[in-house]
Amino acid sequence: MTSTVLCLTVAGEVTATVLPQTADEQWQLVREKIGGPADQGRYHRSALLHIHGTGARDQLDVNLSAWALASAWAGQDLPYWLYGDIVLTGPQYSDGSLAPLGTVCAGQVREAAEAVREVLLEWKGRAPASESAARSEILAAVRHRLAVQRPHA
Repeated sequence: MTSTVLCLTVAGEVTATVLPQTADEQWQLVREKIGGPADQGRYHRSALLHIHGTGARDQLDVNLSAWALASAWAGQDLPYWLYGDIVLTGPQYSDGSLAPLGTVCAGQVREAAEAVREVLLEWKGRAPASESAARSEILAAVRHRLAVQRPHA
């Protein structure tokens, strides 16, 4: 079985990529996919989000899908945005290598991205009342999708 990681783009697209075997190759892949230095965020016990380390400073686009997923996983509305494309893997081993993303978490990534796309489509005909209302609507949609998919994943 091939070990994979997911890339979640700012456009909400989710793509699977084969995880290389060595830690050096894995970290090179992460940097290539996000386009720069990588910071890690842990919002779920079984997943790491690899986030562009200077995304805000470099004025990369906000990744709404990643922000909403991380907020849902963390159980709180993150007070900061996540910028640029994001790579999702399983946890990091003590030797620095990365575990593949598990199937439950991978399914949740796809569900969250789809929920955000649906909300954005709705907004083409109806704009949200405010930024706060927009955040709330996106988070509600993602939390609902994750709860319907699997309540305690």
